[in-house]
Amino acid sequence: MTDTARRMFGLLEPICLVTFHADETNEELATLGHRTYWDGYFASRAALLGRVPAEVVHAAFYSFADGEVARHLPSAWETIPPEASLAARQRGSAASVRRILGDKWPNPRA
Repeated sequence: MTDTARRMFGLLEPICLVTFHADETNEELATLGHRTYWDGYFASRAALLGRVPAEVVHAAFYSFADGEVARHLPSAWETIPPEASLAARQRGSAASVRRILGDKWPNPRA
């Protein structure tokens, strides 16, 4: 990894991890109706790909065991559209970053 890439990873990875593990994100996804953490995780993370088959998501998320994505998609999208899952993840992610950064978080509405 180049120095720039390593620096970018160090700056951005903590923000990325918040979106997957923060209570605010998980609560938004559960409130939306996702039955399990993994339903919400795969549905919201893969939403930008559209309603692609589980095999496509598995290929994109290469580190999961065979069949893991298929246990959650497309069934998670049958009742909750990908766009709704993505919006819930965005709301939860923003709320968690605001909680962590407090007053240091820029308010785009101000």
